[in-house]
Amino acid sequence: MKFCTSVIFSSIFLTVSVLANGDILFCADSTCGGGEGGCLRPDVPPDGACNQLIIGGSAKAFSVDNDCSFTVYTDPNCSNGATAVGLLDCKPGLWRSFSYDCQNVDLKA
Repeated sequence: MKFCTSVIFSSIFLTVSVLANGDILFCADSTCGGGEGGCLRPDVPPDGACNQLIIGGSAKAFSVDNDCSFTVYTDPNCSNGATAVGLLDCKPGLWRSFSYDCQNVDLKA
């Protein structure tokens, strides 16, 4: 019974890790270079959830899945100032939250 439980949990973990392949960097400065405040590379949930930021003077996406995109916002609730962050495109701004949204939610294949 323990072996089956382990296999099920491993499958669930593998599915989640396949879904979240986006990678985005947030820096304290406006040039995606870090400056005195440094940079943060947060975990990216795959479900389009709103994620609050601790640091957000600029944003740069380093990896984006097909049919997915990063959006940064000027408020902590993903409601105001929505701005798309393209691959390797530095977006300066006072970002307070972000989401990673995919049109094709079934990326398991």
